[in-house]
Amino acid sequence: MNLMDSQNLSSFIYELAQNSEKSRLNKDSELRETQSWSTTIVSTGESSIISRANNNEGLRVRLFEFSIDKWTKGAENAENLKKGLLQNYGHIVPEIAKKMLELGPEEVAKKVEENKYLIQEKMPNSKFRDRIATKFSLILTAAELFELTYDFELSGEKIVDMLIEQEQKSMTEREMAPKFYSQFKQYIIRYRRNFKSGTQEVSPLQEIWGKIEASPSGTRCFILPVVFDKIVKELGFSDTKILLNELKNMGVIIHDKNKNQKRKFIFSKNETKQRQEVLGQPGYAEKGDYTYCITFEGNIFEDAF
Repeated sequence: MNLMDSQNLSSFIYELAQNSEKSRLNKDSELRETQSWSTTIVSTGESSIISRANNNEGLRVRLFEFSIDKWTKGAENAENLKKGLLQNYGHIVPEIAKKMLELGPEEVAKKVEENKYLIQEKMPNSKFRDRIATKFSLILTAAELFELTYDFELSGEKIVDMLIEQEQKSMTEREMAPKFYSQFKQYIIRYRRNFKSGTQEVSPLQEIWGKIEASPSGTRCFILPVVFDKIVKELGFSDTKILLNELKNMGVIIHDKNKNQKRKFIFSKNETKQRQEVLGQPGYAEKGDYTYCITFEGNIFEDAF
């Protein structure tokens, strides 16, 4: 129900997840004391928080969404749970805290580590596997502490299965570079007219973003960095540098040695006006302009129809 835009919502999520509020100055320009916390926040809603936030990978290892159609057995079961929780709210945690003190910090930490290893073994491989397994292990350990405190058995295996299923669903969504790569492909297909191609003539009123070389074997998109940055922000990604490094690791960027960029002749000597409008630089580039060259398999324009 909040009215925050994607940038403010993303910042808010980061602030909650990092367990500390932002540093601020008081009226005397002195650094105010910041508040901190250490907790897990659980909320429910009818719409996705992640879908309204930025496409940053960091958000998706801090915020986990479980899209489960049916959490309870039915309306009566849900109502009974609601009544039970309201009547007993605030009584369970102190008892679990006593049990944790009884076990001692070393024993609790050992449980967290054992559960992390158990979950990690079942998780699909990804660069965030260790971090996410650590967070998931806290959920499983909390369940075990509940069992020890109240001599009440929960289904640990089903909890793990639910966590693993959620991770499998979110992997593709979370991986920033593949997601951007797919969206960028559709973007340049849509705005093909803004790219020079072959011997195509350019209108004096046409805004040139780069150049495209397409053949049955592959497509190369040479795009000017200033345009690329705008597209990155428009698609909801905030860090161009990290994104480029990830694309580079995917092997889809052609670049000059020790750079992420590649020189390419985009503008002819008759197109200095268009060059200045896009880059803000007058004249003709004798060695070509720096671009990001992103490659795709096959002719993406033929595949689009």
